[in-house]
Amino acid sequence: MSEDSAEFSADGAPSGNGRLTGILFNDYQLGRPFDLGIDGTFTAPDNGRLLLRCRDEWNQLGDNKGTIAVELMSSENR
Repeated sequence: MSEDSAEFSADGAPSGNGRLTGILFNDYQLGRPFDLGIDGTFTAPDNGRLLLRCRDEWNQLGDNKGTIAVELMSSENR
């Protein structure tokens, strides 16, 4: 994510690049991506594995580095 090699939180850059996004993978198919960011919430529309990544072009992921901690809570735990 090149935007001048700046560091970003899970909310990403003002352009939206770098934002934490999720997608469900079920029965060898990817669902529709959805934005999460720092305080993102979502209701899973289906079963599947939750995959997370930063919003960036697939051919530009190699220059990304860093870590992020993610906490998942069910609606029963809120």
